[in-house]
Amino acid sequence: MNRYDAHTREPSKTDNTFLEGFCGSFKESAVTRPYAGLTQTINHIVGTELLPQPKLEERQAQTVEASVGQWVGNAIGGAVPFVAMYRLIGSGAAGKLEMTNKFGITMESVPVIGKSAVAGATYGVLFEPVSSQQDFWRGKLASAASTGVAAALMTGGEIGLKSTGAKAFQNDIVLGMTTGFPTGMVSTNVNSLVNDGKLTSLSESVKSGFSMAAVGGFLGGANLLHEHVKPTTGIHGIRGLRDLTAANDAAVKVTGEPTPFYHVIQEIDSPLQVKDLLDGNIQYLPPHSRETISSGAADLTASHEALKDLGPRAVFYASARLKEDSFEYQRIRSLSRQLAEMGYTIITGGGPGGMEAASRGAFEGGGTAVGVRVNLPFEEAPNKYIDIATLHKDVSTRIEALTKLPDVYVVERSGWGTDAETMFALGLLQLRHVSDRPVYLVDKGHWSMIEKVWKQQARDGLISKRDLDLYKITDDTDRIARELKALKPRLDQMHAQRKIDNEPYMAQALPRRHTVSKVSGNSGTFSFTDFLHASPDQFAELAVQPSNIGKVEMK
Repeated sequence: MNRYDAHTREPSKTDNTFLEGFCGSFKESAVTRPYAGLTQTINHIVGTELLPQPKLEERQAQTVEASVGQWVGNAIGGAVPFVAMYRLIGSGAAGKLEMTNKFGITMESVPVIGKSAVAGATYGVLFEPVSSQQDFWRGKLASAASTGVAAALMTGGEIGLKSTGAKAFQNDIVLGMTTGFPTGMVSTNVNSLVNDGKLTSLSESVKSGFSMAAVGGFLGGANLLHEHVKPTTGIHGIRGLRDLTAANDAAVKVTGEPTPFYHVIQEIDSPLQVKDLLDGNIQYLPPHSRETISSGAADLTASHEALKDLGPRAVFYASARLKEDSFEYQRIRSLSRQLAEMGYTIITGGGPGGMEAASRGAFEGGGTAVGVRVNLPFEEAPNKYIDIATLHKDVSTRIEALTKLPDVYVVERSGWGTDAETMFALGLLQLRHVSDRPVYLVDKGHWSMIEKVWKQQARDGLISKRDLDLYKITDDTDRIARELKALKPRLDQMHAQRKIDNEPYMAQALPRRHTVSKVSGNSGTFSFTDFLHASPDQFAELAVQPSNIGKVEMK
């Protein structure tokens, strides 16, 4: 077959100005050369000239400015094909680790560097032309090796430099150019070693270094533009865990240690009292049934009592296993703080991890955090940021409270416990057992996989297609905040109307007082509303420590 000769340049052309040198070299590097490499590869594989092969022009620089123009054109033009892979090589690839802030050679970074190497090697095989004086596959191997090494070094270098935390290296363009120069010097020598068995000259290495620095800068610029238009985190202006943590810390409105929280406990001494509450006759049921009904009624009553005077409520479902240095924890903290500043009451399961993040955000935003707790062997203590806590003996009544009392659901990617709460809430909405309310499933990567199952269920007729409209999957917590800010006036009006509708019943009810007690024996009697809004100084002598929990007993 007639092998395409990448080094035959006809006809020869001369460049006299910077613009002539730049334009001719840019076109050749950005378009002609990659296309020549692709057609050459296809034709060689099929064994015939299936595609026409372009000719590369030999350009002669007659002036210094034309020579500079050719070099700049080659550098910038050579970067253009790589820009198409900006999310796989350099800043775009390294930026994916910003979500976890785990830079360095780790289990997270090795696959990222490996993907960059594969992308670079693939480019070398497909788009780099080989001279007819070379063995075709040896030339392709050299191209694959040099571009694969270049891509891996570019990405690995940027991951390493980002780990230093230096401010200059937080700019993708600077970072790309910094790693590009040594990468270019190494990659050209790799190509020369595979092809000719020797290193290139220093001048050629330096020239290649500057060219690759331009490639790195363009890759960085492309990634900056991507992050501006469609940020990886879903939050504009936030590149990763470091940025989000700093933004959270800067936005804190309430500082210092949170005041101790209070438990709201409904005391029922006899199952016969439940008969009055439920208007049922349970004394003839087995003891375990009476205990289940009485404790369940007590726990649900306590949760309703704790929230009855609190306005619009947003519940956060999140895993107890999330760590403070995780992006998910900081994302929850940020959104919770924004909602608390708007006047939302934040409800969680009261435990550690993601529940702590939401409670912390409420505290830092000057809001109220309610913890609906349950006895669990691996959650020994509630988090310190909750203001009010209820303790359920059974998971079922806790889920009932966590799904029926909120006005808004925010769900972070988590485990089975959170999935159970989420599915119960969606089931209630599907069956119209609760009124329509927003459900936000945060983390597209996680929930999109689960949504595939739900879409298949809809195709199979197991759920309705309109059920897929009951929730929104998003990474954009700013969008959630905007939508809930717009929704809040309607929720305020709804809660105000509920109080008005409930006034006749409250007038007929027996006077109900609550005792705040402490093991030390100090006690006082207050209305529950006064209790919720009392200052810490008013209850200094009654302060309930997490290790010495008092209670609010309904008399």
